[in-house]
Amino acid sequence: MFSTFFINICVMITFMYVSGIIAKFYSIRLPFPSLRVQLIGGLLFGIYGTVLMNYSFPLNETTIVDLRHLAIVTAAVYLGGVASVVTGLMISVLRILMFGLSSSAIDAGFVMTLIGLSGVYFAYAPWSRLTKIITMNLLGITLIFIILMLNTDSMNSLMKIYPLQMTISFAGGIFIYFIAEFINKSNEMLFLLEKEHLPIILPT
Repeated sequence: MFSTFFINICVMITFMYVSGIIAKFYSIRLPFPSLRVQLIGGLLFGIYGTVLMNYSFPLNETTIVDLRHLAIVTAAVYLGGVASVVTGLMISVLRILMFGLSSSAIDAGFVMTLIGLSGVYFAYAPWSRLTKIITMNLLGITLIFIILMLNTDSMNSLMKIYPLQMTISFAGGIFIYFIAEFINKSNEMLFLLEKEHLPIILPT
């Protein structure tokens, strides 16, 4: 169980580095990139969240537990509200397509969509990015707990899993923040260096 959540964090961090390389290659600047970038980024983070579902822990026959909501949180804080909504919707749809239609899948899809929509507010809230990640992460794991509680017959089984999920999710969110900030600052420094070394063309 611990290894499942640990793999989720490792996969998410790997995807953050991939996103950083893409942002550097296409000179994507934060905060609030263009609508086109948010749409593409939302699809990309939707894929990230879907991959995390493949490294999930089964609570019962129809309910799985993972950290896919962190993909939505990251998309909201670093790309914007549109990216957050697209990520949430994509994860919701693929949850049903990949694991089949069930009440658990519908509930999970509803929660992921709700977290994605809440990202519109968090994306533009006048807070630091760390505060946004912590607050949105706490909201996400709270909503997830409610859905898990509604979809399990054994609270004992849930309480064996959820405290660990909450702890790793909280720690993972903070760790992702530091990784994302490091990548963003590195890219910003590269953009500034490239700008300083651009050749100056004088009119003739």
